Amino acid sequence: MSDTTAQIDMALTRQRSSEASVGDYIALLKPRVMSLVVFTALVGIVAAPSAINPVIGLTALICIAVGAGASGALNMWYDADIDAKMQRTKGRPVPMGRIDPGIVAGLELYFINRLLYFCLWCADFPREHDLFHDPKREGRRQSLG
Repeated sequence: MSDTTAQIDMALTRQRSSEASVGDYIALLKPRVMSLVVFTALVGIVAAPSAINPVIGLTALICIAVGAGASGALNMWYDADIDAKMQRTKGRPVPMGRIDPGIVAGLELYFINRLLYFCLWCADFPREHDLFHDPKREGRRQSLG
């Protein structure tokens, strides 16, 4: 099948398909792959040699989940033309035309922006809320000085 024929088939499929559902947007994130990544991160947090603050651990898991979902959506957007040709992947939301590739790209930029903002906020969170404040250590420093 030539590229022109594939593009015509994608255009006809878009015309025949209905509006995107919530399930289509969830499928866009590739939840099975995302769950494996989040589970691996959770195991790493639990198996860490030292205790991790629960707020920081939960923040890390949320950021990892958003990043994994965003990478799944980016992959589906980038491979839409290839997915339309393959039997296994032609039913995905972007090749079927239920979700416009422009919307996927816009969502990608939004999620990357929010993820970066959230990471920067979390980097400043400990100083702002003093989660690592240890009065014993501070008193020791004053007595040594």
